[in-house]
Amino acid sequence: MRVSTVAERLCGGHVQPVWDALDRLGVEVVDVRHECAAVYMAQAQADLGGGVGVVLATAGPGLTNTVTGLASAHLARSPVVLVAGCPPRPQSGMGALQDLPQAALIAPLCRRVETVLDRRHLLARLDAVWSAALGEEGPQGPACIEVPTDLLEEPADGLDAPRARLDAARAPALLPDPGSVRAAVDLLRGDGRALVVTGRGARDDPGAVRDLLDATGAGHLDTAESRGVVPWDHPSQLTAVRSRAMAEAELVVTVGRRLDFQLGYGSTAVFAAEPRWLRVGRTTEEIAGNRRGDVTVQADAGA
Repeated sequence: MRVSTVAERLCGGHVQPVWDALDRLGVEVVDVRHECAAVYMAQAQADLGGGVGVVLATAGPGLTNTVTGLASAHLARSPVVLVAGCPPRPQSGMGALQDLPQAALIAPLCRRVETVLDRRHLLARLDAVWSAALGEEGPQGPACIEVPTDLLEEPADGLDAPRARLDAARAPALLPDPGSVRAAVDLLRGDGRALVVTGRGARDDPGAVRDLLDATGAGHLDTAESRGVVPWDHPSQLTAVRSRAMAEAELVVTVGRRLDFQLGYGSTAVFAAEPRWLRVGRTTEEIAGNRRGDVTVQADAGA
């Protein structure tokens, strides 16, 4: 069943029914002192353990306390699902306890936000939120589903629950265009110092990244997004003189990595040798953000 083995939360009445249900299912729940810490923990679980981190937050200040954590997950493209409570439906707009425009508050930081007002819509919208967090139609990142307390207390009897919505979800595989693969191979066969820079997208298939390094002898720069994909003792791993490696590279291969401030946006301020670029990634920002590659391959890292 699509349930995380661990959920982070701070106790609050609006999500108490979820807490009780998780306890009955035997899912470990980690209680915290602050909801922001819960999001950080869920992000770490997603980044280090794979899958999706899950956070429960009560309504109002419980949700607003998650904002800094959601911003962190948004910037890091970490798949986190926030399950938020909100006031009972009959009390909507009446000045209910902790009633805020929650969806509007966090929408800029989330890949998708859904509010469920009918139990028949719950699974479909949870499925949509989960898929958005995993990057089915764009970058991975946080997503949120908010559910009124009175709906959480309703029985689930008679709900249409197809197996496809209960099994573990994963973004569909993205296969490369054969022509772009041939162009990439030609570029890799050329002379010159090659440097592979990995990001979050490289986590999809660490073995493929290591195979690329073994086959080409290129140097490797990991980043916070890809730490652990390539072991520290791998011959290609550059644990020092990283600035020099970027300055002298004649071919730069980005695998699931944006050209953000950490990489000087791909400018000659960092890559002084004006290298050729091979950009491999699933999303537009991974293959074209700030500068396009001489060759681009839009695909999963292992495809």
